[in-house]
Amino acid sequence: MDKFKAAFLRFMSGRYGNDSLNNLIFGLSIVTYLVNAFFIRNYFVGLFSQLLLLVVLFRMFSRNWYKRQAENNKYMVLTRPIRLRISCLVKQFKDKDRRYFLCPNCQQIVRVPKGRGKIEIDCPKCHHSFERKT
Repeated sequence: MDKFKAAFLRFMSGRYGNDSLNNLIFGLSIVTYLVNAFFIRNYFVGLFSQLLLLVVLFRMFSRNWYKRQAENNKYMVLTRPIRLRISCLVKQFKDKDRRYFLCPNCQQIVRVPKGRGKIEIDCPKCHHSFERKT
């Protein structure tokens, strides 16, 4: 097993590997494959699913780090507001004693106690004040 692992590490040396954009494309590939297999059964949808998988493999084995990193950075910048909202909702779901808000100025997640009515919140990062109901 050690020989296989060493050979794989040598093969992947200098290649880009996996990132968040690859995870998204791979997930879309699996979803389109399952939808095609159980509901649609269309040749072109299946072909699209396989094409997405080829894109994942191409990006993973690519030696052009600069382009792959630029693609992933663009994806991360575009999805940042969505990821922040989801993070805020997850924290809100886990913590029943506090409320979580995003600062409208700097997008910092701010935690405040629950059940205080309408309060003025001061962001600890940018010191912007905003009102919210807890």
